[in-house]
Amino acid sequence: MKKFVPWLKANLIVVIALATAIIAAPLMIFFSTGWGSKVHKAAEARVSQQASAIAGLDVTYRVEPFLAGKPPVVDVTAPPNAATTERVKGLLTRIVDDVGRVRADAIERNSRGKRTILGDGADRLFPAPPDLSTSFRLLDQFVQAWPRAHADLLKAHHAGSPPSEESVRTALEKFRTDEVARITAGRSDQKLTADEEARLTDSLAQRRLDIYRSSSAGTAFYATPSVFSNVKPWPPSTVLPLETAWDQQMIYWVNEDLIKAALLANSDGSGSRLDVFRAPVKILESIMVGPSGKPAPGAGADPTSAGTPTGEGPATPPESDDERTELPKTFAVAHTGRASWPASPNPIYDLRYADVVLIAASKDVPKILDAFSSVNFMTVVGVDIADYDPLPDLRLGYDLGADHLVRVSLRVESAWLRAWLRPLMPAKVREALGVPPDAPPPAPPGEAGSEEPPSEESESN
Repeated sequence: MKKFVPWLKANLIVVIALATAIIAAPLMIFFSTGWGSKVHKAAEARVSQQASAIAGLDVTYRVEPFLAGKPPVVDVTAPPNAATTERVKGLLTRIVDDVGRVRADAIERNSRGKRTILGDGADRLFPAPPDLSTSFRLLDQFVQAWPRAHADLLKAHHAGSPPSEESVRTALEKFRTDEVARITAGRSDQKLTADEEARLTDSLAQRRLDIYRSSSAGTAFYATPSVFSNVKPWPPSTVLPLETAWDQQMIYWVNEDLIKAALLANSDGSGSRLDVFRAPVKILESIMVGPSGKPAPGAGADPTSAGTPTGEGPATPPESDDERTELPKTFAVAHTGRASWPASPNPIYDLRYADVVLIAASKDVPKILDAFSSVNFMTVVGVDIADYDPLPDLRLGYDLGADHLVRVSLRVESAWLRAWLRPLMPAKVREALGVPPDAPPPAPPGEAGSEEPPSEESESN
């Protein structure tokens, strides 16, 4: 023990450190266990708090409308959950599909059966021929085909004319000769008595009516190419401008729809064609198609002048090229509220107005109005009904039946979608209408530009 005390004094620092370590070890174990428990509980509390916050978090489900500026179709704030997400996703998909289907149906209806006058051969006039020589050749062909196409249009829709007076006179003279020979056969006196002459006159009148009726069988309505007020020969000394050819093409398509409407009016409930003497529309007297976006100027207008823009003068572009923009209503021209270039340009459609004058059965005027509003995107925006004296036309061989007849003047609005017309428009027409250039097709992979893509080494630098 005596030896230990001096050693203890000599190594006091070591002894104190050793004692401190021996005492601190269990204390550290005790306190660290308690501290760890507190940390664990605090972490659990924070996780629980954050989980509660996430569980209570709301999200906004919003489905925007197709037309810009309209309120959302769906605008709901709710906690996120798979069922709601799937329902909103399904609604959005259905809306997108419905909009696409309506757009496709509208384009198909507007363009159905619409072929250019020269057809879709290897060389096409619209939007532009490939070279100057081809342009002159196709424009000359168009000038020749323009009136012929309208004559063919009437023929295809069973329009006809009364028999010529000469043919009727020849037939009646033969009938009279045959009847006189039959009546006086075996008689020495070949002269008819007054009574026989009266009966023969009645027979001739009935024979005339029979000729008219026989001629009208198979005729849907009376019309000749002269009914088309816009269709006149183009001056041979002047080259037809491409933009005027485009206007004439548009006029043809409008005329085509109007003739279809007349034939539709002259069909029964099953769709079968009625002969003219039983049909609502008897005679088409005139059709005048006005310039783009304006009512028809009347019979005194120059039919050889272009009705669509030619690119002369500054363009008036629409306020927006976005098809989702709702178009403003204007009632300056028609009660439909629709308007187009030049008064109110829009990126969706262009309007043409036509004045149609026809002779019809008065009782069937409502059916005629329905027919004209059922073809393509046509709307009757004006009607005028006047008295009609049929005697002059009856003397000319028109078989008009027994109905009371009136003269009906219609103003028809016709809408044409740019979605399918745009690729056919000549450049000057597009420019004047404010139609933006088509977006360039996407470049094939590897041809987007001449620069090489940066290497990983250059990116790292």
